[in-house]
Amino acid sequence: MAAHRLEALQASQPDQARLTLSLAMIEERRGAWQRALDLVEPLIKKKPNSVEVLNFWGFVAADHSHDWIGRVGGCKPRRLWSLARARCSTAWAG
Repeated sequence: MAAHRLEALQASQPDQARLTLSLAMIEERRGAWQRALDLVEPLIKKKPNSVEVLNFWGFVAADHSHDWIGRVGGCKPRRLWSLARARCSTAWAG
């Protein structure tokens, strides 16, 4: 399956954000939305102003009524603030 190939590729190149985000999107569509969020958490830590990653995380969490405030690992009013800040900086840049 393509998902297995992508998973192997992502494991061999964990610093490739596009691979990780692509795998997270597939996982979310397969119904494994919590795994999708877990996959992108490290990306958010590396690039806290990434609109693409924050947007994905926010929409998946909202779509599934995810308890982002009580999330283990200490989320995340900060996460929501990061999303708002990243969206605003993108809007002003263009």
